[in-house]
Amino acid sequence: MKKLSIQWSLWAWARSCQLRHSMLNQALCDDMVLIDINRTRAEGEARDFRHGMPYAASPARIYVGDYDDCSDADIVCICAGAAQAPAKTRFWT
Repeated sequence: MKKLSIQWSLWAWARSCQLRHSMLNQALCDDMVLIDINRTRAEGEARDFRHGMPYAASPARIYVGDYDDCSDADIVCICAGAAQAPAKTRFWT
């Protein structure tokens, strides 16, 4: 069994979404724990991904947890990023 734990910040939500999608499509994990300070958002994300499980490469258990759930994870991914300044895009240099 492979367990993946993902923690993300508000600003890195899209990056963690790509990671989750890729891990599920390649059948790289059996359990996926989502951790966010905004638990309601994490629960919504988990529900969205569970709805797509019939189309995934292999079934995985996706749920919202906390840092205690990471203790036996094979992979822990922390997706974080700085907030953008007002009127700036991610392409601004």
